[in-house]
Amino acid sequence: MRSKNTILIVDDLEINRAILGNLFKKNYDIVEVSDGDEALEYLKKEEQNVVAILLDLIMPKVSGIEVLKTMKAENIGKDIPVFVITADNSEKVMYEAYELGVKDILEKPFVPYFLKKRIESVIELYKLKEEQKKLLESLNNQFSEVLKLIEENKIKESEKLIKELKDNLK
Repeated sequence: MRSKNTILIVDDLEINRAILGNLFKKNYDIVEVSDGDEALEYLKKEEQNVVAILLDLIMPKVSGIEVLKTMKAENIGKDIPVFVITADNSEKVMYEAYELGVKDILEKPFVPYFLKKRIESVIELYKLKEEQKKLLESLNNQFSEVLKLIEENKIKESEKLIKELKDNLK
């Protein structure tokens, strides 16, 4: 299984994809697509490898808003932060994008350094959230085993698992 390290860049303008790709290519795998249909097809196949989506709103075939609506309706990418990068700064569009689950809206023209820092900060938070979720699942499983052993009156084994639980919490 490939590691979760891909940034999906969705923009109809090649120059925008190139600029964004160059910002992140040192630390991430970059996948560029030029329209919303391509983005949705890619996500359906590779969602588990994507750490962030950089989405333009104004595209000729399928708009960024339509991509967001489809993602929400079909439950695609629900654990992937989506960043809208757009020149359309109307309140209505921003409101709709946030209502559809966007984590941040970055207006064009952007300052590359600040855009990169904002996106990487959110990616790091999402990674920490995933790690915490896995740890919690592991602790829940261990705790269930302790309870099961206690119910079966296996005190020695349960004491050993309780020690392991305590060690994991340190």
